[in-house]
Amino acid sequence: MSIHTFGRDNTFVIQPSGDMSKPSLLELDAMLQTALEEGMQNIIFDFTDLTYISSDGLRIILDAIKKLPSKDYPVAIVGMKPAVRSLFEVGGFMELINEFPDIEDAFSSFH
Repeated sequence: MSIHTFGRDNTFVIQPSGDMSKPSLLELDAMLQTALEEGMQNIIFDFTDLTYISSDGLRIILDAIKKLPSKDYPVAIVGMKPAVRSLFEVGGFMELINEFPDIEDAFSSFH
């Protein structure tokens, strides 16, 4: 998995590609922790190029949600493929996040 990130307006955007599984999860977790320490208020996961997410990946996302200062849906996801969506649905994550068609709609939802 490769990960592209950027920040804008107190929002941290993560754009992983490939498989989100054990070997790459330490890097993802470190990026999320740094973003939270730097005061990011919201997170957008752009899953357009994500092909798989493991249960450990879901746990890291859940941990990040719990650490965000706002509890009013501070996490948005865009570009979720059906196979990834089914894992989020089974895990009950769809109740904790908002899904948007693109990054700009996700940004707009936070402001």
